[in-house]
Order: sequence, then C-alpha cells, then structure tokens
Amino acid sequence: MFTGWIPCADTLSVTVPAGDTLNDVDYLTRLDPQPVDSVCGILFFDYDGDCRKDDYEPGMANWPVELRFFNPVTQDSIYLNGETDADGHFCIDDLNSLTTEYQGTFFGAYDVPGDGQNCRTVCQDGQFILFPNNSVGAFIPVGLICDTLPPCPIMEVDIATAGIRPCMPSTYTVRYCNNGALTAENAYIEITVDPALSVTGTSQPASGVNGNVYTFQLGDLPSEFCGDLHIYFTAPCNDPLGTTYCSEARAFPNTDCRLPGPDWDGSEIEVQAGCTGGEVQFRIRNVGSGNMTKALDYIVIEDNVLRMPGPGSFQLDAGQEMLRSFPADGSFFRLEAEQAAGFPNAEQAVAWVEGCVTGGDTFSIGYVNQYFLPDAEPWVDIFCLESVNSYDPNDKNGFPRGYDDAHYIGQNTDLEYVIRFQNTGTAPAIDVEIRDTLPVQFLDPTTVRPGASSHAYQFDMQDNGVVVFRFPNIYLPDTSAGDAASQGFVKFRVSQRPNLPISAQIRNTAAIYFDNNAPIITNQTLHTIGINFILVQSVEVLRPQIEVTVAPNPTTGWANLTVGGMSTDEQLTCTIWSMAGQPVLTGRFSGTHYTFDASSLPAGMYVFTLQQGGEVLARGKVVRSVR
Repeated sequence: MFTGWIPCADTLSVTVPAGDTLNDVDYLTRLDPQPVDSVCGILFFDYDGDCRKDDYEPGMANWPVELRFFNPVTQDSIYLNGETDADGHFCIDDLNSLTTEYQGTFFGAYDVPGDGQNCRTVCQDGQFILFPNNSVGAFIPVGLICDTLPPCPIMEVDIATAGIRPCMPSTYTVRYCNNGALTAENAYIEITVDPALSVTGTSQPASGVNGNVYTFQLGDLPSEFCGDLHIYFTAPCNDPLGTTYCSEARAFPNTDCRLPGPDWDGSEIEVQAGCTGGEVQFRIRNVGSGNMTKALDYIVIEDNVLRMPGPGSFQLDAGQEMLRSFPADGSFFRLEAEQAAGFPNAEQAVAWVEGCVTGGDTFSIGYVNQYFLPDAEPWVDIFCLESVNSYDPNDKNGFPRGYDDAHYIGQNTDLEYVIRFQNTGTAPAIDVEIRDTLPVQFLDPTTVRPGASSHAYQFDMQDNGVVVFRFPNIYLPDTSAGDAASQGFVKFRVSQRPNLPISAQIRNTAAIYFDNNAPIITNQTLHTIGINFILVQSVEVLRPQIEVTVAPNPTTGWANLTVGGMSTDEQLTCTIWSMAGQPVLTGRFSGTHYTFDASSLPAGMYVFTLQQGGEVLARGKVVRSVR
C-alpha cells in the first residue's frame, strides 16, 4: 500500500495490472487529471546520500525554494519563490496564469543562513519538467547533506579580476564571508593593491587608505553572511606585456578554532621582500611571541632554478630577523621559509620579487604563478595575473599554473580555477550557467570554496563532483555593448585528494551555457603531481677556475658529471648522498668524466661531492626525476 504524501492533486483513480507493483510510481506525472497548477516537493536530510527519502531522514524546515519557468521563444524567465514547512514540504501554487509557452521549470534550494550548518544538495538540486497543455503537477524530492560549522567566526575572503590590460580600466571583485557558527565582531578587510596599479575608485567608501592599502569596515557579520566590494583600477601603459600584478585581500578577525600543537615553540615566521639599493632583499622575521627552539630551512628560487648553496638555515628569537640579498639583475627571486612544528595554522612564509633590475629595463616575467601563493588560510587571498592585450573570452585558468610543460605542482597543493565568459551572440544573455565536472579521483568536491565573481551567482554542488554557478537574470549584454560589459568571470578553490600519487595528471574543463543554447566548452587545464621538480643551480665550485657540469639534470637514469680547467693527474672521485646524509652512489672519474646511473634511486633530490686527494673541489645537487 502506498502511504507517501501526495501533494498538488485530489483523489486519483488507478488500475494496477496483475503482478505489478506500486513501488516508485510517480502518480502525478503518469496521470493527467488536470492542467498544471502547482509544483510541490520535499527537502530532506539525505543521511545515506542515496537521493531517496527514508523514514529516518528528517525534512528540512523553513528552507527557501525557487522555481524558474522558461520561455524558449522569448528567452524570458519567471521566478516564483516559496518555503518549506516544518516537515520539509513545499507547494508553489497559482501556476494557471502561466501560458503554455513556458515549457518547463528549474527548481533551486539554497542554504539557510545563521543555522550553524553548511548544507549542500546531493544528486540534483533541480529538475526540468515539460508542461504541455493539460499536464499534471510535479513532485520533486531533494536531498541535502549538512556539516556543522566551526564554533567560532571564520572569515573568508577572495579577490580576482577577469583580466589586466595596459592602459585599460579593470575591476577587482572582493568577496567576503563569515563561514563560522558565531558572529564575527568588528570585522574589516584590508586590500593591498599592487603598487604599480592606479586605483580610480571603490564600490563603497574606504574607512582608511595608507598608500596602496585600503581598509573597509564591515561591522558585525552574522554566521554565513557574505558580501562583495569592488576596487576599480587602471594598469600602467608602459609596463612590458606579461608583467605580473599581485593584490591581496585579508579579512579580520583572522583567527579560528584550531589549537597549536603541543610542541609549538611560539614562533611565527614571516618573509618580506623588496628591491632596494640595487639589490633584491629578503627579510626572514620571527614575528611570534616565542623563540625558535631549533633551526629551520629556507630555499631561494631564481627564475626557475633553485639556487645553491641551499637549503639555508635560520634560527631566530622573537623579534629577530635575518637579511638575504641578491644582485638586482632582473631575475625573478622567490624565498620560501619553514614554520616551526605545531604552528597552529597554514600561514606560509613566502615572498618574491619581479622586475628588480639595475642599469636596464629587461627583466624575467612569467614565473610568479608557476608556484603556490601563501594564501592557504581562508582569511587571506592573493591574486596574481599577467597583463595581456587580448584573451579568449570563454576560457579556464588554473592556479598555480605549475612548473614546466607538465605544469608540476606539489602534493596537497590547493588549486584555484578562474572561468571567464563573454556573450559573443547578438542579443543579451538572460541567464548564464557554468558547470564544471571535477575529476573526483584527484580533487575532493567537499572542499570546494566558491569565490569572487563579476556578477552575483547561485552556487551548487551536485553529485559526481559537478560544480554549478548560476547567474539568473544576469542580462549580460552582447559584444555590441563593448568587451568589458559583455564579459564575466567566477573563481573557486578546491583541494587535492590527500597524497596523490606522483605523476598523477589533473585535467579539467568547464561548460558555459548562455540561456538555452548549446554549451561552450573551455580549454582543458593540466596539473601534474611531482616532487623536487624545480631545477637546481647544480654546482657550487670550491676551487677557483674549475668548471663542473651535470647533464642531464634532472635525470631519469644515466647522467654525466664533467670537470674542466684542472689537471686530472690525481684521481677524482664522486659521492652522491641522500638528503638524509647517506651515501647512495660512489664512483671514480675516467679522466674528466664520471657517468652514473640514477634509475635505481627513488625520485627526489640528492647532493653530490667531487673530491681529489681528500679535498672537496665542488658540490651540488642532482634530481632523480619522475619524468
């Protein structure tokens, strides 16, 4: 016997053939008793994730729901709204006024702010139903999965822009949210705009401006409250194309509920970078309240090469700093420093310099976005973008872009995707929808964090890792209104599955829908998981006037070490060491050459020493590559 709740219709008569069953019969779409006059359904907590409401799964009370009715002839949409009752049921009536040209409906359910939970739909949050004359009403069951929010305020911020072009106006969108269960009191945002950009205005008055740092007071932000603000700017006219501009948004309070590890020494490492007095300068500072109890490592990258000697080490008391300087020869420099064990958040100590050059105007470009940015915590976001003259209006970019042609990134590095779209048609696009099917074997869909965008959107995560951004009633002009007016973008962040295998390739595309047209498929992004993939400045010569080369480096197997500029009357030897200090290969030179096979070594970085008569003549690094 069927005992479920039947909305939207009166008494129904049904004949059941012998041997048939009443299980899973959708009476309201099989029978045709009356013209459509209502759409009803139930929202429920889908504990088991099977998209069916079981008796033990409660309905979701007082949730807002929305129906969209679409006319494919006029490209017009009508939106009707309702709310679930105490048992999760909803019914939106009075649909008789709709003409038959409105052929269907999309259903949406959206998270309730302030309930201390973060909820998302499973399987589907929408359903398309045709409504010809004399059709019946429809019943839509929608399952939800909810996570309890952290018992504190969690400020999250995101900053992005669609593109930066020389001499052209652009806009940063800054999205902020309180994703904790408690109110964020006296919240504010600091936006540090790249000093090379000229700010021309803001969408709301800044409470303070200090150079290129703009502060915006937000007041008390309740749980699950989100907002947007905009920074309008113009890029320099004379900077070389490909110059990278980096801007940062930081939200306060910048604390969370995590506790430090029991072995944390109270230190907090910060790196600052600058171009001063013909030098690239890095300051490694301990801005924490405790002295470092053990030395930590740092590395320096020049363009795409790891400098030697390295890694260096440092140990600083609270308030102390260490200075490292390099010639201002136009190279890109980046310094990464470790944090102490037990440090209570994911704040990374990283800084870089591009465009620092003395006696010329040529400098290295294109390296900033190869590497991860120090914005792992939700309350800080850094967005770096190179200037271009034009770009594909419907595309997808992944950040960091990754190293080399394989776009190598490290394990457990978050990815940020920016999807850009443009209406290249001949009429305004009323609705735009972006659907991005994540490769769920590599990326965890439960970690998706929707971010900044050009226009207001509705976000949804569907089954099988489908990320959906909807822009209803966007009325995006076509290109006859100009490039800027016809474009938009959206950005989101997602985490890798933990400890992906080396050489795993993460490929991803997105589909962009304009109204009822066929989707536009973006380019495919690629990221490859690697370790120690950065080239090394492979040799540090300790005896003047000799030359030492290692090729190929990195290597997948055989490599050759060659010495020049010295007598080889006395036997030369080479020892290759693991990073743990254990010798793994030892051999003698044949004249000025030593050939070795690294194929038996695990992938990673190794140190070699070149000796003659007990004297170390040179040392360096060699990488056993995964390629």
